[in-house]
Amino acid sequence: MANLQTRHSATAILTRLLDHPQLAALVNEVPAQALHRTITQVGLEDCGEIIALASVERLEELFDLDLWAAVAPGEVEELDSARFFLWMELLLEGGETVAVDRFLAMDRDAVVHCLCEQVLVLRTADMVAMAAERETGALVEELLDSCSFEELGDCHIISRQPSTFDTILALLVAMDRDHHHELASILDHCVRITPGRFDEEDGFSSALSHAASLYEDVKEERDIRRAKKGFVRPADAKAFLACAGVLSAAKILAGGADPICGAFFRAFEGGPSTRETSPRDRRAGKPDTVLKKEMARMAQQHGALLRHDEGRQRLLERLAGLEAENGALFARRMAELAFCANALQAGESKNGRPYRSGEAVQEAVEACARGLDALCPDPRDGGDCLTRISMEKLFLLGRQ
Repeated sequence: MANLQTRHSATAILTRLLDHPQLAALVNEVPAQALHRTITQVGLEDCGEIIALASVERLEELFDLDLWAAVAPGEVEELDSARFFLWMELLLEGGETVAVDRFLAMDRDAVVHCLCEQVLVLRTADMVAMAAERETGALVEELLDSCSFEELGDCHIISRQPSTFDTILALLVAMDRDHHHELASILDHCVRITPGRFDEEDGFSSALSHAASLYEDVKEERDIRRAKKGFVRPADAKAFLACAGVLSAAKILAGGADPICGAFFRAFEGGPSTRETSPRDRRAGKPDTVLKKEMARMAQQHGALLRHDEGRQRLLERLAGLEAENGALFARRMAELAFCANALQAGESKNGRPYRSGEAVQEAVEACARGLDALCPDPRDGGDCLTRISMEKLFLLGRQ
């Protein structure tokens, strides 16, 4: 019964979306996280009409959210190249031209990495030469007998994962017809990181050095994009959160800003500054904006709870006072609090699952409130503490 209700709800959401009079604008202007939550709830396979309207920039944002996953919060996120081609399959259903245009406009390293995870790309001349050699001839024959393949130009495209091969082949054939030179460049890149020899264990060498270097570049580019939007890398989040357990209160309070938090602000577009944000920034929901809305929601929906929680109420009152007295410093403290909430989402779990945004904000506020109480037990000193002590320091103190 629960599954039927969930499915009915997802169908209703999809119907309302498709009936929206300005669907294209909606797809490209709502916050990417909100759109991704909707796609996840409805099911990617049912959202072909929606993602066909997504711009290249919007698809990149959705890919950064959807294609990367870690086995647990704080662990390294890995790219799911097979799921990337599920997205491409849905785009192809909307028309080859749209799918190819989107594919060619994406980060070239990421495209090549995903291709090489799913297919081998070898020069036909190299295949012929290896087939003629005594040591590799049998392996070449076995590979071609056991895997689907296609000749395209001067290359053999050989399947490594049968589930994605038809989609990849359709994309490559369409590119060969309409964008031959760009396809040649992509395949040439694939050939360079595909082995030119075979080994006895699995029929092909993994060309580790080149392929691994390319993948590291892909991950780094994604980290840079995410940092500019206010996200914390899982490894950084895990390291920051661990500080509460290994540093004394004196060491937490000593020196300047936490180095991980400082790096976050240097990478984050706008960071804790007071510059004017663009309309797109406001739609995307910068972390301090999201945090402020969430805190307002908490104050409204949980007013009774806040009144009984004197520590948290005291912190919120001090922040409100700081906003009235020093807007720039208030913006800084809100951004620091946003960093703490984002670190919780990226680096820890709650009941075996990642924190939801509201839960992370609430936990961050509560930890900072405990830190404020520990550092400034006299309620009259709370405002002064917030002018002197950053929120990430209060957060770490409150988690000790």
